[in-house]
Amino acid sequence: MSLSSCNKQEPEACISIQQRVTTFYVGERVQLQASCSKNAEEYSWSIGKPGKYQTFNAPSVKVQFQEAGSYEVKLRVGNGQSSDVVSLLVQVIPTDSGQ
Repeated sequence: MSLSSCNKQEPEACISIQQRVTTFYVGERVQLQASCSKNAEEYSWSIGKPGKYQTFNAPSVKVQFQEAGSYEVKLRVGNGQSSDVVSLLVQVIPTDSGQ
């Protein structure tokens, strides 16, 4: 007896940011997309700081950062057989310059 399987291609995670920058203002709405990812069927986002992560399970998410600082944006994509992860850091700065 022989078994044949349909080997899916390895997924490749990719984060696309609508604004095409990685520095944002406090309160600014940011759209993150996984549309540039390849061979992905499942999407899992973790966004935040240690101990304060938000998670989402969608190919596209909108977030609004409420505090200044550095935030990690991590995307895991999968296809039922394997997965891939990519992450980046974004900076969130105050809306005024303190003047």
